Amino acid sequence: MTLLANFDRGFSDRRYMSENILPAIEAMRVRRVLFVGCKPYTARYGRRLTGVGIDYWTTDIDPAAAIWGERNHHIVGDVTRIDDLCTPDSFDAVLLNGVIGDGTGLDEEDQMNRAVTAIARILRPNGILLIGWNSFKEHPDPLQLEAVATNFRHECPYSLPSRQTFPDTDHVYDWLVKVSGGEGMASIVSTKPSSMRS
Repeated sequence: MTLLANFDRGFSDRRYMSENILPAIEAMRVRRVLFVGCKPYTARYGRRLTGVGIDYWTTDIDPAAAIWGERNHHIVGDVTRIDDLCTPDSFDAVLLNGVIGDGTGLDEEDQMNRAVTAIARILRPNGILLIGWNSFKEHPDPLQLEAVATNFRHECPYSLPSRQTFPDTDHVYDWLVKVSGGEGMASIVSTKPSSMRS
């Protein structure tokens, strides 16, 4: 039996995942969740979500990370091609956490755009994408990605902020909701009210 240490102590972003994000996912009553990026501290997330009836899946490109993935519900594969491994519209939520800007995952803008596009394809309409990323790394803010602007709106469908930052770490969480074609953040045009026009 593997003993799992409490890796959340001292990491405010990990505590936020356990104390705020996972309860929000539970409360949203989603049916099927994919967690991208398996580490020792993520191994117990599945137990919590399956305990409330969620069909919980994990994926990681590294076959060795399967030990931290969900037993019999783990996919070894590249998230930039997850749409080749999963059927369209098959997940209600995808949690992409710690993969952007970690030096071993999605570190180039092209990779990030491919991953977000692939994830959008496997999410059901109004599906949820949570991106957890490191802001001090040399990569773009995910909200500036073309794939995010095309496929998502920046919004948390629960009572949490759409963007959460922390004073003691560079980790950031962004909630996104999948939109229908042409309704993404790129379609939002800022206009002045008629009384403000010159």
